Amino acid sequence: MARTVPPRFPLPAAGLIPHAAPMLLVEEVLELREGGGVVRACPRSDWPLAGSDGEVAAEAGVEVAAQAYAAVRSAALEPGALAPSLGYLVGVQDFRMAGLLRVGDDLRVEVSTVGEFAGFAVVEAVLGRGGQELARGRIKVWIPEAGA
Repeated sequence: MARTVPPRFPLPAAGLIPHAAPMLLVEEVLELREGGGVVRACPRSDWPLAGSDGEVAAEAGVEVAAQAYAAVRSAALEPGALAPSLGYLVGVQDFRMAGLLRVGDDLRVEVSTVGEFAGFAVVEAVLGRGGQELARGRIKVWIPEAGA
């Protein structure tokens, strides 16, 4: 059920998705848009893919995108709706990293739905830092209840 009452931003991501530290990789939802939104992520040293040198493995960008999409979908739910449904990252398509993620970065993650069918969604994701694009690609997610 889509939200009819505008939320107050930013919305903390904790509680919008089922992840907890250290696997909670997104901080807050900054805005909602038709079919997507913008999320903030700040890599921490306790992230599973963060190295002791402060660099974060590129694979983390895919998970950040998936969590950003989940947070945006949950933020769009009507207040008082049931807890967010589970979703599963089931595919990655042409996801390219143009720069390194580092512990302490302030990342802006834009996600938008480009297609949906029977509980599956194709999502375009762009990760940026300070106006510089660091990653772009598509992920595929399965949201079991959406196809029921």
